[in-house]
Amino acid sequence: MDIPVETQIDDILARSLRLEKKSPYLANYGLSSVLHQSRSIINTRSFSKDDEDRGKYLLGTVNKNIANVPTILKGIDLTSIVSDNVTLYAEKNNEIFQDSIVKSITSIHNSTNSLNDSFILKAMENLYGKKGSYSDVVVPYYEDIPSITPSITEYLNEHPIPSVKMTLRPRDRFYAENLTNQNESFSEHMAKAIRKTTLFKENYQLPLADTFSLIHCLEKYGNHFNGTKRFLEKQIKRIITEEVNTNLNIANRGPTYGIMHTLQGYINLLPHPQHESPWAILFFAMRCGKNESALQYASENNFSHDVISALEFRVTGTEITPQIRTNLQGLYQNEVSGEGHDTFKCLCLSILSGIGGYNDPSVISSFEDWLWFALQLGDGNHQRVVTKVTKTISEISDPRNTFLPGQALLLVHQFDKAANWFLSTPAVANDGLQISLAMHTAGLISPNVFSEQLLRYTAGVFEADGYLSLKYLNMIKDRKEVSKLVSLLAVTARNGESLFEPTIIDQSRLQTLPPPESEASAALFDGISNPQDIINSYRENNDDEEQYVAMHSPASLLLNPEEQKLAITSAGIEAAKRSMYPTAMKLLHMAGDYNRLVDLCCQQLRRCAEGLVDDQPIIDAMEIINEVNENTISVDEKRMRTLLIMLSFAKCAYLTRHGDYELACSSFEESKIFASDQGVINTADNGGVEMAKSTIANMPPSVKEVIPVVLVQAVEAYSKIHASLPRGGGAKKNIEEKVRILAKLAGEVKQSLHEDMARKLLMLKDFDTV
Repeated sequence: MDIPVETQIDDILARSLRLEKKSPYLANYGLSSVLHQSRSIINTRSFSKDDEDRGKYLLGTVNKNIANVPTILKGIDLTSIVSDNVTLYAEKNNEIFQDSIVKSITSIHNSTNSLNDSFILKAMENLYGKKGSYSDVVVPYYEDIPSITPSITEYLNEHPIPSVKMTLRPRDRFYAENLTNQNESFSEHMAKAIRKTTLFKENYQLPLADTFSLIHCLEKYGNHFNGTKRFLEKQIKRIITEEVNTNLNIANRGPTYGIMHTLQGYINLLPHPQHESPWAILFFAMRCGKNESALQYASENNFSHDVISALEFRVTGTEITPQIRTNLQGLYQNEVSGEGHDTFKCLCLSILSGIGGYNDPSVISSFEDWLWFALQLGDGNHQRVVTKVTKTISEISDPRNTFLPGQALLLVHQFDKAANWFLSTPAVANDGLQISLAMHTAGLISPNVFSEQLLRYTAGVFEADGYLSLKYLNMIKDRKEVSKLVSLLAVTARNGESLFEPTIIDQSRLQTLPPPESEASAALFDGISNPQDIINSYRENNDDEEQYVAMHSPASLLLNPEEQKLAITSAGIEAAKRSMYPTAMKLLHMAGDYNRLVDLCCQQLRRCAEGLVDDQPIIDAMEIINEVNENTISVDEKRMRTLLIMLSFAKCAYLTRHGDYELACSSFEESKIFASDQGVINTADNGGVEMAKSTIANMPPSVKEVIPVVLVQAVEAYSKIHASLPRGGGAKKNIEEKVRILAKLAGEVKQSLHEDMARKLLMLKDFDTV
């Protein structure tokens, strides 16, 4: 079947038009080139006169007369326009898919090769380093990836998903399960647990465990600098022991038990030219805190009397005599001034005499070495050490220990600064809170240093396990701070108010969390073997239902009833500050604080009158009024009067917005603005206005502030009713009088209403007579 000439011409014109647009210039294309390039151009059937002219021009560039188009078309068959080489969609799709797979495999192969090369290189570096001294070993420090995910708790507060069950990450579960009671050292327990777990990478695990060990040493020794020295000595002893045990075939330690043989093996590993000096063993014995062993070694190896005497004083912890000090200083000066002096001898004499001033980097090769050496020179040098470390903390680093700057601040007793460093440094932030908590339990810092971070963290833990969040708060030693944190947790965590709601306490959890510190609660929990026994035991000893509710909430595991009531009230006040109206109402109601409950309800009634919230405050106010009346609850009389007026205003505004004008007007008149003492409206010229002004003047300031909004709604409601009534009659006249009073009131009560509000009120009137 022949294709109509007109169709072919239209097709060529369309193709040539698209081809022209695609080319930046009008080039002289040959006809074959035009046809070839047009195969890839999408066909379109919509043409204008301009399109036709453009197509003709393009054809003219191949020197073809448009009048000869029919002749040209005869020489064109369909195969010359549409290529025979057509690829099926399925085949093309398969080709792309295979190409994608090949590219992915190639990319993975290349990245794997690169990663393997890196691991091999680091392994070779480690292997090479172990053949030298310990201080020369360069171990790549693998940091755990810091948490960069936004708080899930904050997200769920904005996007509640009831079906989501939060779970703790393995790291958080590990810490929560190792929380201890206040009778056990948390830092010591955590140091042991971290060394046993497989949760952390090795080169992260050891510095982390050392940090908790350091805190324990500072906690254990009364003089904190004694704790610093003891930690540094225990740390190097562990390092030396591990180094020797790892290289027993090279260390040539021998089978005999004892630290001195271990030190001899370590010295055998050192490439130091003077490693055979007997002073080397003496130095490392003191460096490990083994002064008794050092004294025995010196006695057995014919060291001078002055050295042995100085070691005896060191063992007993007393000051050496001035004569011995002078003799040792003379020995030191003679040794250090001679050629080829013994480095280890100079170090030992410098320490024993307290002269200082000698520092050989071949032995004192780390910050810990330097600090230990500096602390050997007497208490007078301590403050200079603290000042130097504090000023140069940004320069203290070690590729094997990312925790070192924080540890350095701990070692020189800058505890608050150390806690801030652990909490703010991304590389260790995942463990910073636990470290700060350990510092607090050790008596080094107050909870104020980390309470904000603890609150955020426990709010997240609460999502997965409320009892574990209470265990964290139970670690705080200050009872007032515990109560404060419980109240803040109640308004920070999602559904946190459930902390104060009655529940049957899981007996298995009672074993992990001590009861509150009060005789009543201690007696209550004594001898409990079944969860239900908690309820029964309390019912036998108490008849106060309100106290029963307080005692058996989860928070009762931390707070006694008196503390808990204060915490609930504080939580309600905080919730109100955060504009958490439903939570605040619930908490204040639980606390039985009806005065604050009424104040909060009045604030929300004002927002309802202004159209900012729905009718929930109206419902709450009516429930409060019924509850107060039915149970004869004592509430401040002025507050209740304010509540009743605000309720009438809120109902008027709400009902007007929803078209229930009769009830709106009835609610407005409950405020008694129109009525005299006898409840009669004064119809005199200004009598009604003066009476209304007098009534408003006696209202609380919070009520006066909302009157402009309520007057607008009231006049609108009266106007709607007025328009629906037939002409004449007392009802219509009565409404006109009320609106006239409100309009004049708006113009005359300047302190409460603006003139533009008065004009708005007047514009709303639509009466037969004004």
